[in-house]
Amino acid sequence: MGLPTLEFSDSLLDSPEFRERLQCHEIELERTNRFIKDLIKDGNMLISALNSLSLAVQRFSRSLQEFQFECIGDAETDDEINIAQSLKEFSQLLSTMEEERKRLIQNADDVLISPLEKFRKEQIGAVKEGKKQFDKETERYYSLQEKYLSVSSKKKESQLHEADSQMNKDRKIFYDASLQYVFKIQEVQERKKFEFVEPLLAFLQGLFTSYHEGYELACEFEPYKQQLQFNLQNARNNFESTRAEVERLMKRIRSAEDDFKAPSCFTMEGFLYIQEKRPLGSVWTRYYCTYEKSSKMFTMGNTEVRPASRQ
Repeated sequence: MGLPTLEFSDSLLDSPEFRERLQCHEIELERTNRFIKDLIKDGNMLISALNSLSLAVQRFSRSLQEFQFECIGDAETDDEINIAQSLKEFSQLLSTMEEERKRLIQNADDVLISPLEKFRKEQIGAVKEGKKQFDKETERYYSLQEKYLSVSSKKKESQLHEADSQMNKDRKIFYDASLQYVFKIQEVQERKKFEFVEPLLAFLQGLFTSYHEGYELACEFEPYKQQLQFNLQNARNNFESTRAEVERLMKRIRSAEDDFKAPSCFTMEGFLYIQEKRPLGSVWTRYYCTYEKSSKMFTMGNTEVRPASRQ
């Protein structure tokens, strides 16, 4: 059920029905006022959350950009090159998407918050001020009516005419306040249809623009995504095909551990522990040594010192 109509002619009668209809509009505008205050609060929370999300995405994007993806070996395949480059491509995509979101956040106050606050303060606030003036004039007019009725009919005719004239002036002042109040209520109720809804539409349009930008970027990203999926599938297939062979090699080396000799240009190499005496005991020092038989070259390098048990 909608709000009852307010007619200017009804304000002249100032009937109980008119006062009831007036109160319905006052209650509705107060409800709208509270709703806008809550909406502004929720809007600020939403903007803050969007800003936090944007900052998190930007940090995530920078992390992707800074990481250097390395593969085994000096010569990389096309698959490995594309996979290694993918993190930077992801970073660039996220950064581009965030540009539109940052514009949305930067404009949010001008587009959404300020217009709503302006409508609430200037328009609904004007109705509240109008109500104060109307209530003041109502009280004054009713008081004057009582005073007018108390004028004795025995007074001189000129005095009675003067009282009638003054009453007519006061009635016009009251009617003017009533008409102005009704006019302002009607004006705000009509303004509410667009001044309240337009900021919401503009903010949603900003969201839609951000989403549409993401959709267009996704369309542009599609060929690269398909190529990357192909590279990833190749890498997975290569892994699956070589995994069994690598496991067999590992098991073969493990089973022949005593006889296994790693490829080397030296006749012999490995760690050598030497016990060194100290004032309070002795320690074992580990050296990595190499020996080449043909040149009889022996090298020994200290890699680390590990204190052993005191002797």
